[in-house]
Amino acid sequence: MIVAIDFGITNTDVAVSNKSQYKFFSMPSKNANESFIDEIISLIDIDITEISQIVVTGGKSNELNESFKGVNLTKISETDAIGYGTKEIYKIGNEPFITLSCGTGTACIHHQDGQFSYIGGIAVGGGTISGLSKAILDSSSLEEITDLALKGNRKNIDLLIGDVVNEIGILNSNVAVAPIISFARNSCPANKTPHVPLYIPFSKIGKRMVTRV
Repeated sequence: MIVAIDFGITNTDVAVSNKSQYKFFSMPSKNANESFIDEIISLIDIDITEISQIVVTGGKSNELNESFKGVNLTKISETDAIGYGTKEIYKIGNEPFITLSCGTGTACIHHQDGQFSYIGGIAVGGGTISGLSKAILDSSSLEEITDLALKGNRKNIDLLIGDVVNEIGILNSNVAVAPIISFARNSCPANKTPHVPLYIPFSKIGKRMVTRV
């Protein structure tokens, strides 16, 4: 049995591989140390004697010892972890690809000829979504945020190209000229715009990554 641990800023994710079967767990993060690993093993209810290898990434996991309670502990860079994870999940061969890891922040990883490279990142991500949601909606529950976002309409808060002119070159009429301008005009109360915490970060991520690539 192999246990893989990703120490994130907000959450720590755990994957357990046992005879080609996978189980996934997630919990609030703590310092990447042996005490937390012990807590993780206990929370996922696995006997340490059944584990053949522990693989860690993220946080300050590179400061951990080479073994934990007699079990070999392998350290892998976050860049490689994201890259190999993408290949496994989407069954990608050796062809080039770009993948985004949207955690508390966002990282962009490029794969070429078996090598993974970090090509850019942005501080905006899940942490921004959580913070904006708490400030605007008084909730940081991802399930609640997602449910509310599906009911939102960005036309209620953005000034779009189509609102100002008929066309600008190849730009779509639905592209925002002035995002969330309705707040400045006091014409759209925050509690009537449940999609804002998701819309702003994802819009920023998309624009930044396209620019970097």
